[in-house]
Formats: sequence, C-alpha cells, structure tokens
Amino acid sequence: MSEKTAEISVTSGSKPIRVCLLGSEGSGKTCFLAGLAVLREPNRHKRITVRGKDRATVEFLDEMQGTLRRQQWPPPTNMTTILNMSIGLGKTAIEVLIVDYPGEDFRNELMKLKRDRIKELHDHYADSEAILLLFDPDRDVRAVGDLAHSDELIKRQMAHLEAIDELWATNSAQLACGRTKQVDVAIIVTKSDKESDLSDSSSVKRFFQKHAGRLDAKIRRRAHVVEYFPLSAIGHSVSDARDGKAPILPGKELSPSGYEEILGWVLRRHQWRVWQPWFRRGIIAAILTCIVGLALFGWQSLQQSDGLAILKDPKLSRVEKLERTQECSDTAVRQLRATVFSEEMATLSTNLDLATGSPAVEEVLGKADRLANMQPGAMLTQIDSLRQACRQKEEDILHQKLGDAYSSNALDFPDLAGRFLRDYPASPRCDKVRDLINKRRGEDEKRDRDRIDHIRVISADNLAQKGEDISKFVAKYQASLTGDEVKRMRRAAELARQFSEKNTYKVKLKQTSGLTDAYFQGVNLRIEGTMVKEYATSGKSREVNWDDDDIKIQWSAGQPILVTWRKLWSAGSWGNSDIATLHDDGPVALRILSGKQPLRVESDWVKLCPNSLIHFEVDGISEDDWKLFALYVFPGGGL
Repeated sequence: MSEKTAEISVTSGSKPIRVCLLGSEGSGKTCFLAGLAVLREPNRHKRITVRGKDRATVEFLDEMQGTLRRQQWPPPTNMTTILNMSIGLGKTAIEVLIVDYPGEDFRNELMKLKRDRIKELHDHYADSEAILLLFDPDRDVRAVGDLAHSDELIKRQMAHLEAIDELWATNSAQLACGRTKQVDVAIIVTKSDKESDLSDSSSVKRFFQKHAGRLDAKIRRRAHVVEYFPLSAIGHSVSDARDGKAPILPGKELSPSGYEEILGWVLRRHQWRVWQPWFRRGIIAAILTCIVGLALFGWQSLQQSDGLAILKDPKLSRVEKLERTQECSDTAVRQLRATVFSEEMATLSTNLDLATGSPAVEEVLGKADRLANMQPGAMLTQIDSLRQACRQKEEDILHQKLGDAYSSNALDFPDLAGRFLRDYPASPRCDKVRDLINKRRGEDEKRDRDRIDHIRVISADNLAQKGEDISKFVAKYQASLTGDEVKRMRRAAELARQFSEKNTYKVKLKQTSGLTDAYFQGVNLRIEGTMVKEYATSGKSREVNWDDDDIKIQWSAGQPILVTWRKLWSAGSWGNSDIATLHDDGPVALRILSGKQPLRVESDWVKLCPNSLIHFEVDGISEDDWKLFALYVFPGGGL
C-alpha cells in the first residue's frame, strides 16, 4: 500500500491553520496533487492559484500537469519526496507541506527523513485542526461491507498520524504529544467524474453512509465536525479502446472540480473558531443590554416550556431528547433531563449485560459516546465506567468465543486466539490463551503423527504420498521437534521418494554361508521374474566371500525380488539343485539386498545347511537408513 501524508497550513491573520491529508493506496492522492498542478495554469479563471515554493515542487507540479495533458495517469511514487507549495484562495494564502513516499511501511519511510523534517511534520500534526480523508468510491467505500474491514480501514487511516507522533518522540527524546482536541474531518470521495450521482455534499454524504455506515460512525465519534465533498482531478475521462480493451484515460479538456469547495470549508471552519468566542460574547452582551426584566423572564419561560415538551414527547427516543435539550439551561429542564439521562444509562447497562455479540456491544458503546457529547455533567463518570464495561464485555465475548472454538476443535481457533493477543495484550488472560495455543499445537502434532503412522504402504504412489506427508509434517512442526528427529524424518521422506521412482542401484554380493560340507556354489538374482545376475564359484567351499564386481540394477517400489542359492554340478556331485531362496514381493523388496539375511532352506538341504545366510550390500543405503525407513515409513509405524 502506497500512502501520502500532507500537512496544509492556511495563513489567516497571525496564526496558521494546519490540516492533514490522508488516503489509502489508490484513493487518488497523486491525482489530487495533479489536479492542483492543472489549476496553476495561467489561463485558469478560478479563485484558486497554486505556486511551488521550491525547485523540486515546481518540477513535480510540471510533471503532473504534463502527464494529465498527455492523457496519462500519474505513475506510482518511487522515492521519498517532500513537496512545498502555496495555494491561494481569494486573498488567503494556503501553505502546503506534502510527504510523498513509496512502499507499504509508512514508519520506515518517515525514518528516512532528517530530524528537522520529522519535527516539522510533528508540529503540523500536533496543531492540526482538520483532516482531509480521501476515499476511492469503489475500493474504499463500496468495498467496506463488514465490521472487520471497517475497523482495519479506520486503523490504517489513523496509524499515519500516530507514526509521525511516535517517530518525533523517538528522535527528540520527548514524550509524544498525542491529540489534545477533536478535529474537523472532510470526507472526500475522489473520481467523482465517474459517479453521476456524486455532485454535491449531500449526495456524497448519502453515498458514503449507505455503503460505509460503520466507518462513517467511527469517524464521527472521533471528529468534531464532519463534512462531505466530491472531487475530480480531471473533470471527465474517456475510454481508449485498443486491442479489445477500453482503459479509462483523462480527457483532453481538464477541469478539476471540488478543490474550491474543500479549501473554502477549511477557511470557514478556521474563521468560525477564531470568531466563535467573540460571537458568543457579543450575543450575551446584546441580551444583557436589550432584554430586560419581563422579556428575559418570557424567554426563560419559553425555553422551559420547549425543553419540558421535548423531554416529555413520547415519540422521541431518550437520546434524541437529550440531544435537543443539551443547550437548555433552565433548572426545571436540567432536573428532568438528569432523570432521562439516568434512565438511558440504566437501559444501556441492561443492554450491555444481555449482549452476546460484538454488534450489540458496539451499539451500546456508540450510544455512550453520543451521551458523552451531550453535556452529561456529573454523569460523565458513569459514562466512562460504561465505556470501560463495554471494552471489558468485548474482551469477555472474544475470550468465550476462542474458548468454545478450542473445545470444539474449530478451524478458526488460531485466528481468534491471535486476535485476542493483538487486541488485549495487557489482559491477564493472555497467558491462558498462549497455553491453549501451545496445547492445540501439541494436539494437532499428535493427531498428524497418528494419521501418517496409519498410512500403510502398498504401492509406489502410496509410498510417494507418505513421504510427502512426512516432509509437510516436519515443515509444520519443526519448532517443536529436536534437531536429530528433523534430520531422521527428512532422510526417511527422501528414501520414500527415491524408492517410489525407478532408479539405478549398485549392488554387491558379499557372502554366502551355512553349509556343513564344501560344494561348488551359485547365486541367481531375479527382479520381477527377469534374471539380472548369475554368480558361480570356481571351487568348492562351505562359506564363500564373493569377490565379483558390483552390478547395477533398475528397481522401483512394487517390483518383487528373488534370490536363489544353488549347489552347482561338479565331479562326484552330479547335477544342480536349489539350496535355499530369499523372496520379497512387497512394495519395498529392495530391503532383502541390504545386510545379512537368512534364507528359506529347501527340505532336501535342511540337515546340510542348518544356518543359511546370504549378505548383499546396496551402495548409498546404510543399515541406519533402513532402520529409519522402517521406523517412519514402512509398513506404517513409528511416528
């Protein structure tokens, strides 16, 4: 996600106003600046003028202007840049400081700035009176459909301001200032030229609240005043059909719209803050001067009558009654208002006790936040307690939910447990949640061990699959396995893969023994019925240490192997006969050619060969390898 943060200071009198500009990737921040670049053209008959205050900014604005003039969209940002410009609105100069940077990590990009630049951003943020939030109508508004998405979006928007604050604290060895006042928020829906219904503030408000109601509610709780604006950096766009595609491009005639309304609102809100105290004092002075005795009494009576009527109106909710009478100072109204306040608090407390899910708790918390802004007086302490109870209730609900997920072996347990640790890192329940995570991991590991252990090897495909399952097991649970066990299991999985495919093996016959008398001897080796090698001695012996060269065989899992030990024809011992055999028609017959193996002696040779033994060796496969293979793979025991 690429972000841009701008601090705008409006010079009006001796003290400037500071405004923060925020928006997620694709919300139209670069196009917002490109629109400003177009407005600086000398032939524009607008109240707005735009002037770069340094060479880098002038070059940037020229590039943005030229890009739109070529009917192209501005390219993504590829380096961190600070832009400094002055925007004129009538006779008022608006000083703009913008940080434009690439990448997903806003904090890392901030850390690349020099200390004085970080302080400059921090000071702008600490004194900011308004925030301009840019939203793409599709990606940022229509796409917001669930509570988790709404929470993520608002956290992502506010994280930029917190990052500026924290980074300045780190670099200056000072405590972060944090927000000391509520700010005004302008919700700006960009690309309004593509939305025929987004023509003014009212239509934008209806559009935003319809598609992003939860996000709108969260913004309103944080803001002092919220206003809505449409914005288009180009005025209109065109389709350019090429190769069967129709991309949307800027039109030839550029007419950025919405800027004057936004900047005018910023100025009016600033002027209201400046003149509000004097305005109030003037009203009070006029009332004290012009209204005397009976007139004052009549006004107070009327206020009391209206206030009491509102508080007793059965068609209004308690919250609506409190909102409409919050400015009323009459004693009788205040007393009745306190009663309504208490009743609403009691209802909210009951609703919180009955809440079983996060939406119900969110509803109670939202109403509590509204009450806090209605001059609650002494009730503010109770409201703060209710807010704390809401947060505790949300923790209780999530903890219960993850506990149920653990008990029922639900697949969402890891996500719920991780969410609890992130949202409530200071909770005393965190240790218990971590214990459940570790316990579930242990249970999952045992279950996977047992499952793999019960896979019986009956074919080459079956053998390959078991080897792959063992490899996945090691990758998943490596952190809880010993280093030796990891090596052993990986070797077993490698052998399973090797045996499941046809490979060439070097085999050597080393010894035959067990005869009571000396004979000419021979050994025949067959694979899948085909003679692979015939061995024969040149003399008589009871025990033969064979010195024949290694042979190469082709074998894969499932091919049977037969070894026949024979007595060969010689003078005084006529004819050939089989002494004993060694046969394996299972999926891993190669194992009979590894190490010393007893043979099945033919009945005529039982007395002449009481302890038959044949010894083969397969190059590259040790006795330990066969033990690992038997332990982890074949036929299915040991994990």
